[in-house]
Amino acid sequence: AEYVFTRENVKGFEIDFSVVIVDEDTALEPEILGLELLADRDTNLIKAGFVDNEQYFVYLDAHYAGITLEQFYKAFEVNAKYAESIGMYISSNKELVCNGDILVVDAKNAAGEKVKKTYVIIILGDTNCNGRADAGDAVAMAAHHVGKQELDPTSWLAFDLNRNNKQ
Repeated sequence: AEYVFTRENVKGFEIDFSVVIVDEDTALEPEILGLELLADRDTNLIKAGFVDNEQYFVYLDAHYAGITLEQFYKAFEVNAKYAESIGMYISSNKELVCNGDILVVDAKNAAGEKVKKTYVIIILGDTNCNGRADAGDAVAMAAHHVGKQELDPTSWLAFDLNRNNKQ
């Protein structure tokens, strides 16, 4: 149960505080598990980005040289109400986070119940899915534009920089 209290102190300020009493059988719901891009991230590595918690995409405008797994983990925070433990991992054997990588976020409560969400990472401009913005991406975009190569769905999302679903 969660109890919220409001009190006005003698100097006229309102003080809000809450007390959360969590029983061991408090259920974790998928809706309470979320991912957030931190505002104080290293702006040299991630120029912009957002998390789509409804369609489970993480969009990043990353540095052209890419972003490592360690740097990625530092840029995000997992939010999970009533969770005893939380986790975030990308199952990749590559040094860099690449377009199309899968991010798994999970949480567990005191009773051992688990919830999990899976996100697809979209690195804007990384159409060849190597984690960098380089000449190979331009070649893939040009080949798609002239009809020589069809982009897969994640490459298309990386190619569609303004997200208007048009070439």
